Amino acid sequence: MKYIIITLFILFIPYVQAEEIGSHGERLPDIAPIKTLRISIKEQYDKKGEEFDVGLKESLITFLTALDIKEISEGPADASLELEVTAVPLGAKYASAPAGAMFSTDEESAVFLWTAGEAKAKASILLPSGAVCTGSFEESTPILTTPAIPSVGKDYPYSVSLAPAWSMAKSVSCNAVAQSIAKISPVEIPRLIKALKDESREIFLPAAEGLKAAGSVATPYLIETLTPGEGQIREKSLAIRILSVLRDKSAVPALIRFINDNAQYAGTRSLAVEALGKIGGKEAFNELVRILELKDSFNADAAYALGEIGDKVAAPYLIKAMENDDKWIKNQCAIALGKLGAKEAVSALAKLLYENDYELRFNATKAIQKISGKDFDNEPYSCQQWWENSAKNEEWPE
Repeated sequence: MKYIIITLFILFIPYVQAEEIGSHGERLPDIAPIKTLRISIKEQYDKKGEEFDVGLKESLITFLTALDIKEISEGPADASLELEVTAVPLGAKYASAPAGAMFSTDEESAVFLWTAGEAKAKASILLPSGAVCTGSFEESTPILTTPAIPSVGKDYPYSVSLAPAWSMAKSVSCNAVAQSIAKISPVEIPRLIKALKDESREIFLPAAEGLKAAGSVATPYLIETLTPGEGQIREKSLAIRILSVLRDKSAVPALIRFINDNAQYAGTRSLAVEALGKIGGKEAFNELVRILELKDSFNADAAYALGEIGDKVAAPYLIKAMENDDKWIKNQCAIALGKLGAKEAVSALAKLLYENDYELRFNATKAIQKISGKDFDNEPYSCQQWWENSAKNEEWPE
């Protein structure tokens, strides 16, 4: 285990509240945005004795610079940041591959078995008043198998497998720092909104995480990004995704206007339809029903969103929409009806069991399983047999 302490410095402006600030709790009064920071970083890595510069400090400074926050080496600072990072790199080992395996080599029949690695970060911004704003983030990698490269030798597995963990260490750190910044005061939100426009994923992705952590305070700023007309597709898409996480109903009117703006990119409008399903409420429900009844490209999105809202009042509208010839709309309606557990939909869903398309039969089967409580092992034929032999003679509300 190796510990690296890096100290950076930033200017203090007086604040008036001495308590930890929650992600959706009270914010400090509107004060001047932070311009300078004193930063202490503690990194803990399992490097097995290897010296390796992860580049965490440089990555963090790049992100802070994009937010117009400067690291200074001496003098007073607006606040101090304490960052703790732990990263466990991917481990790998040689393992014999079965005879004739796809990843066998001329020199040695072997594969690498990689174990999952992970990185965690906690960021705490301490204000002169004693108030603390915290953010935390973690990320892990899946287990996978890759071919061996004998020419590199037995040192290959460990020396090459470091990079993903170090990359995760940098991303989780920036995400945690963005979260802590977002919790300080509403005056910090515009800088994160501005960062959504940055071309670098290392900037706009942490900014998005920070805005999620800000809670409903960020909603008005996110709504402002949904400007009429073309342009700024990524920024608008990110804003809509964040709004769907925040689930603030005050965003619904703006999302409805966005959906009905034909000048907007279709894919982004589709995201807005789905966001209505995440947010819910009567206004969102009514708009989704209206879209479902239209003959346009967002019918399927509306069906999915109605399933997300989970109100059984949507069942008759979804059943009616399954009469559409579009396979994708039928699929989404079937999935939504399964989520709703609408018994009145069983007869309509059973008709899909006889469709030529397997996906339709499969989704109808899953929906009927959820509604009826029967287990067909997701097998359409078993569901069809159940329907023909007993269920269609039972009482299923129309």
